[in-house]
Amino acid sequence: MDENRISPDEGQMRAIYHLNGPMLVLAGPGSGKTFVITERIVRLLREHKIPPQEILVITFTKAAALEMRRRANILDKRSAYVNFGTFHSVFYQMIKSSYPNRKLSLIPEKERYGFFKALLLKGDKREDSISDEIEEEIKKISLYKNGEGKKPEIYDDYEQYLSENDKIDFDDMLRLAHDLLKNDEEKRRYWQGRFKYILIDEFQDSNPLQYDTLKLLIGEEKNIFAVGDDDQSIYSFRGAKPGLMKKFEDELNAKKVVLNVNYRSGENIVYAADKFIKNNTDRYDKDIRAIRKGGYMPDICFTRDRYEEEELIKKQVGEFKKDHPDKTQAVLLRTNKEKIRYEQIFKNTNEDEEIIKDILSYFRFINDGGLREDFLRIMNKPMRYISKNLLLEEKVDLNILIGRLKDKPWIKERVRELRDKCTFAGHLDSRGQLRYVLKVLKYEEYLTLEYGKSGQMYRRAMDTCQSLRGIAAAYPDPALFSDHLKEKLDDKKDEGELINGVTVMTYHGSKGLEFDRVYLPELEYGKVPHGRMLSSEALEEERRMFYVAMTRAKESLFIYTGKDKSPSPFLGELFSAKI
Repeated sequence: MDENRISPDEGQMRAIYHLNGPMLVLAGPGSGKTFVITERIVRLLREHKIPPQEILVITFTKAAALEMRRRANILDKRSAYVNFGTFHSVFYQMIKSSYPNRKLSLIPEKERYGFFKALLLKGDKREDSISDEIEEEIKKISLYKNGEGKKPEIYDDYEQYLSENDKIDFDDMLRLAHDLLKNDEEKRRYWQGRFKYILIDEFQDSNPLQYDTLKLLIGEEKNIFAVGDDDQSIYSFRGAKPGLMKKFEDELNAKKVVLNVNYRSGENIVYAADKFIKNNTDRYDKDIRAIRKGGYMPDICFTRDRYEEEELIKKQVGEFKKDHPDKTQAVLLRTNKEKIRYEQIFKNTNEDEEIIKDILSYFRFINDGGLREDFLRIMNKPMRYISKNLLLEEKVDLNILIGRLKDKPWIKERVRELRDKCTFAGHLDSRGQLRYVLKVLKYEEYLTLEYGKSGQMYRRAMDTCQSLRGIAAAYPDPALFSDHLKEKLDDKKDEGELINGVTVMTYHGSKGLEFDRVYLPELEYGKVPHGRMLSSEALEEERRMFYVAMTRAKESLFIYTGKDKSPSPFLGELFSAKI
């Protein structure tokens, strides 16, 4: 939504000019909901002379609260005194203020994640292999605390940890706030008088306990202004239910406004996404239209396998960055596990780059004598326990180094062995030297320890080693082999600059954001939608998640599926939308 656009459309106008009583604003993707909320705040301040301290604005993230405050403050400086916060921060302040002598300490997210990681990280499990498991356990506990689902097996361990450390979590805090307003009439009246106008962003993400708490807070006037989109309700693991929006409308007899103009995406993306989400039945019927006519159709790309898919995305990201350095792009994944893998691909595209640098340093050290920078890179790959403090000269002489290790005979022996093996390797051709480095000097063993003996990163490392074997066969002279690797690294510097700036995140994490170009990989059965044999309710949420991911794109949208996998059923729905 363009902040500089002055004239609201018809739906926005009705929402902004609403004054008293409950209102439900159904705000489709890119329809300017933040614009509407900030304009309404300013109208309450300027035209209706509402004291800013009596206005409460609740968002679902701290970043959203800060951004909304910033925008409102540009329009009216009194907005600085309006109460902006998340459900958590608002309820926390209510509890702290109401019970000043009660010891309350919120467990930080990092500490909570660390607790579950320590509990679940057993045996030879790698952290990246259990990230989704950790998230799943956190979801289960949150649901259980909100009155849904079965008691998780590790629930008692978690509660014991909180009790022993005098901590509460967000779900505990929500329950405390609800009970405060429900059971203490004096405090309930105080807070109802304190916040006479309540505006809520992303209302579709509210759970029943939050909704009940809000009903206790609004007072007889019911001046509550709820903004959200049931088609973007994707937090069922927190107890959020899109049906709460209809319940809000019915129970409070709320007026309803639909914001159905998308100011973000091109017409073809909006058309495809709108047709797609209409496969859901538990929703408000809306016809979303785009203000930006034309534009690219969503592009569905079929690849041979996952590796080809990843390489294609890397190439497209690089080319787009080169041609449009000021534009934004994002790769969006369904799960955290997939996000971590793509982070590794884009983070440095670097596992292969680092391996090439290591092999180049080994070759230079073997063939050209020992420059300090090369020896520093390889001396503990694998671990030989050599300290860089022993390297005093710019050129490393292993005989001198051996002489400095008189009081460390076991390290001295390792260095002597390295010296003798490097001397022997110097008489071999490129293939022989590479084989010697990988096997005899145990660099391949180092890679196994570094990446584990399975998983995507390990396979990529082994693929890189295999690629280097092919290069060594093509360049038998070690000097020419080294020159080729140097050129390869110089090329990769350019490639690295091209891929910088791509955002990698989950569908959930992308909510509320927008990018010029969006890539959606792995549209495969069992992945998107996530899981098999889903209930109709779960399938509708998966469809909402994919809808959120699609509608992050402003100009172009790429969707990928592998020919070696069963395609996602969502592909059929997209094709039926004639994209």
